[in-house]
Amino acid sequence: MFGNISQINADIMAANVVVIVLFVLMTVAVAVVSVFLIGKYHAVGKDEAVTVGRLKPIHVFFIILAVGVVIRLILTFTVKGYGPGYTTAYDIANGVVSGDGYTGFTTEYRSVAPITAYLYTLFTGWGISAGAAQTDIIMQLFVKLPYLLADIALVSVIYALAAKYTNRYVALALSLLYFINPLSFVASSAWGTDMVLLALALVVTLWFVLSKNMFGICLASAVSCLVSPYAVFIVPVAGFYAVYSTVKSVMNIVKAKPSFDSVMRDPAYSNVFYAPLCIILGFAVMYLVSLPAYYADGMVGFADVMNQLFVQPFTVDSSAISHFTDNGLSIYTVVTNNFVSVGPQFKTLVFAIVFVVISAAFTTVFYLMKRNRANLVLIASFMAYTVAVYMMGSDEWSLMPALMLMLPAFAATRDRRIIKVFALTSLFAALNALLALYGGGMLSGDLITDANATNMKELGGALGVFSILLSVLTVLVHIYYTVVVLDVTVARNRKEFITDRTSGFGDCMRNWVRG
Repeated sequence: MFGNISQINADIMAANVVVIVLFVLMTVAVAVVSVFLIGKYHAVGKDEAVTVGRLKPIHVFFIILAVGVVIRLILTFTVKGYGPGYTTAYDIANGVVSGDGYTGFTTEYRSVAPITAYLYTLFTGWGISAGAAQTDIIMQLFVKLPYLLADIALVSVIYALAAKYTNRYVALALSLLYFINPLSFVASSAWGTDMVLLALALVVTLWFVLSKNMFGICLASAVSCLVSPYAVFIVPVAGFYAVYSTVKSVMNIVKAKPSFDSVMRDPAYSNVFYAPLCIILGFAVMYLVSLPAYYADGMVGFADVMNQLFVQPFTVDSSAISHFTDNGLSIYTVVTNNFVSVGPQFKTLVFAIVFVVISAAFTTVFYLMKRNRANLVLIASFMAYTVAVYMMGSDEWSLMPALMLMLPAFAATRDRRIIKVFALTSLFAALNALLALYGGGMLSGDLITDANATNMKELGGALGVFSILLSVLTVLVHIYYTVVVLDVTVARNRKEFITDRTSGFGDCMRNWVRG
């Protein structure tokens, strides 16, 4: 622990500290600018002619996109990132390229989901086939390219979704809040985490929920589960809506007694057949897409595949839950259990099942109270936040899905308090991840592939105290978010921005802070 930090040149260490400070200031600046834009222009009608100076919103969006991509490319080539994650991507791809296929995948990489493994194989394997060595600078691009592309796709989805449910000014502000936020480009380009892929899949899933697209809901839910095991805690929100739609159709049929032709054509009735078929299709997609990764280990039965997807990642001896937390902004960090091994006496699988049940129960109770699909997006972000803070096995990026779901949740509910939670939590998460990279000597151009690299990033000493403080603040923000979610879903009390285009900067900030 910290043995690697002492080996780094003092000038590089000083530069790392400067980078961390600049990123913190940048996080604050991006949040303030975004809030000002939302506060000033949130009431602009969708049909009003909108320009930013002389530019159309889509042109400004492309400028944001270009700036964000440039920042990401700079980080991609200057920071190797988290060594064990980098090595995992390389080893999986190298095994396939060298002819071994996915042999041993189900035992060595239980916390890596099939689609993520295929992306490693496609992009990192492309680099290997092109002759790039593991430590070559160009290999950094191949390893991180899936995350870069997912980032671009995610900001595009956020812009389109926000433009549909609010207006193009707010869509630009939310795009800025995500794509120029150090949280996002550190995750994709400096660190390299599959939580970026999961965030994209979950945001698309919840957009389909808002649109009542049953086929899209089930397909995107399946893809989410094939990207990361942690999707299992949030997908029940979408699964609930599919089941709810089926039950509602049954009740409509019993009440109206329509003809068979009406049942097949009218969406009010057709979900009695369509929703279950889509659910079955979702499981079929998960099974079939998983087979190439699992077949080499003789895992071809449906039950075996589902067990590998949803059970094995949450057993106590899996890499996903080897510690109570790995630098996560978590209740376990608060009680000084960071990097403390989870013993066999802890039934981690039972713990995971309890969280899945809580997610489903919370969704059922609070959706049925008001039956507003916008609340489902808010509930999904809240459940993702809850899992990150209280579930064993969390790490620096466990809050990423919750944060990304907050943006469509704001677009759907327009409650300004959600942006406050996003701003605070993104600041804590970005700083925590940067400190972990710094403490492990991984915020430089060197690739740490040491077998002990995971433990080298452990936040201890003075940095450990700072991590505990950030975790305490995160728990407090979670409590505040709980109040917000209950206020919106139960009391129907949405605190929207009350400023308008005549309001100044100070008015917008005061309205936001006092929300």
